[in-house]
Amino acid sequence: TTGTPYVGNVAVAEARIDTDLIPIGTFLKPTTNGRVEYKLSMPLVSGETVSVWYRQKFSDSFAQIGSTTTYTTNGSGTTFSDVFQNVPFQNSQWIQLRVILKSTASSPSYCRLTEIRLGN
Repeated sequence: TTGTPYVGNVAVAEARIDTDLIPIGTFLKPTTNGRVEYKLSMPLVSGETVSVWYRQKFSDSFAQIGSTTTYTTNGSGTTFSDVFQNVPFQNSQWIQLRVILKSTASSPSYCRLTEIRLGN
C-alpha cells in the first residue's frame, strides 16, 4: 500500500508462508527423503534469500531444508526456482512447509513465491 515500504532503521523485510499439514505418505507406507522445489515470480537480487523449512507435526520445531541467496541460470536464460534434493523426511506421513523470503532495503526485487512442489 506504500511506495516506500522500507523506512527508518528497517534493513530487511521478511515474508513467511506456512502451508497446511500435507499428507505425503500413509501409516503402512511412510515417505523418506523427498525433494522440495520452489518457483519465484522473478530472480532474487543481491542480499535477498529464500529459505525452506519443514516439520512433521505441529508440536515439532521447524528444521531448515535449505537456503538460496542467488538465482540459477541455464543456457536458455534465467530460471526462478531451486530444488532441494534428499530432504530429510524420515518415515513421514505428514509434512508442513514454511518458506521465508527475506528482502533487502536497497533495490528489492519484490519477488513472489508462485509454487511449491513436493516429490520423491
